[in-house]
Amino acid sequence: MFELLAHCGTECEAASDAWSRQPHHQPTATPAYTVVSSALSTFPRERVNRPLVEDSSQTPEAGPNSEQHKYYGDDMVRGRRGTIWLVALLQLSLLAACSGSSTSTAQSITLYTCVNDTTIQPVLTQYQGTHPGAKVELFRAPTGQLNARVASDIRAGGLKADVIWACDPLTMQDYVTQGLVGGWTPETEIPATVRTPDYVGIAILYLVAITHEGVKAPESWSDLANAGKVAVPDPNVAASALGALGFFGPKFYADLKEHSAVQVGTPDDVTTGVAQGTYDAGMTIANSAYAAQKKGSPITVSWPKPGAVAIYGPVAISKTTMNTQAAKDFVSYLTSRDGQSVIGSAGSYPTLPDVAGPEKPNGAPIVYPDWKALTSQKAALLEDYAKIFGS
Repeated sequence: MFELLAHCGTECEAASDAWSRQPHHQPTATPAYTVVSSALSTFPRERVNRPLVEDSSQTPEAGPNSEQHKYYGDDMVRGRRGTIWLVALLQLSLLAACSGSSTSTAQSITLYTCVNDTTIQPVLTQYQGTHPGAKVELFRAPTGQLNARVASDIRAGGLKADVIWACDPLTMQDYVTQGLVGGWTPETEIPATVRTPDYVGIAILYLVAITHEGVKAPESWSDLANAGKVAVPDPNVAASALGALGFFGPKFYADLKEHSAVQVGTPDDVTTGVAQGTYDAGMTIANSAYAAQKKGSPITVSWPKPGAVAIYGPVAISKTTMNTQAAKDFVSYLTSRDGQSVIGSAGSYPTLPDVAGPEKPNGAPIVYPDWKALTSQKAALLEDYAKIFGS
């Protein structure tokens, strides 16, 4: 009996250890009878099938005149049977404890995103507050660093995120092409123009122009080259800059460079530099610019013709997530009216048209890149851009 207990315990421990090594496993409680069945199935059959308790009425050997009774006595035989039952009960308790010890938070997911803290933190707070037991572990970084993290995951054996909230569709499409995300989107009222079968846009970035106080604001994007010292964000780092590169093309940036334009890192770096007077003008995202303006920064925000460049940020679930339902619940929340309202109140532009967001001038012109065409052009665009501003 103790051999069987030891065998079952070893099987339980080995199974638990192997299962815990699965990527993103969120273990759940397993009924004790399931573990017992599993352990018994691997125990030598001739031992498992041997009766644990013999019926003295049907087994002559165990009757009152049997050798067992003659040798051990009636009390000893009854005591032996009681011991066997006790061992069996202890075995069930042990296996139940083994299975129960693997219980954990099945609703916990990991989110990778490039969205700034101003937006993502209120979203997570609201979601976790309205979904008891839900927990979202966050990795947040600019698009370039996000790509590096994903690449590192792949080298280490697989994507560790359950959900990715990217800042542009080109980056997300790369993940889809690699087979990392996609295959499901929730039912939503979000327009089809920012949806695919693999991901759905939940926020929009508008690339606009800003100028330092006293510098003439550009009426068109071509005027930016004559605005003085201009700062542009790096398309290798920032998704909005990648979208702008896709819309304007390398020639636009070559013209800016000829007029002493400087490349910085992120749109926030542009906003800060222009606000401090380090640069006369720059290209940044609208929510960053308006947030700085509200804090008193001496800048002017303009939406030059033909329009601010709209870059939507899509969300998708991992194809290898072990927390499928929790991941779907989170994505469904982000695309819902409640989730979109939180995104809007947190300072980003939601994709549901009738949900309020940050400031946007009435009738402001907006242009949209051809994302489908740009998907195949991304590598060439970045290569041409590197020849202008360096890698």
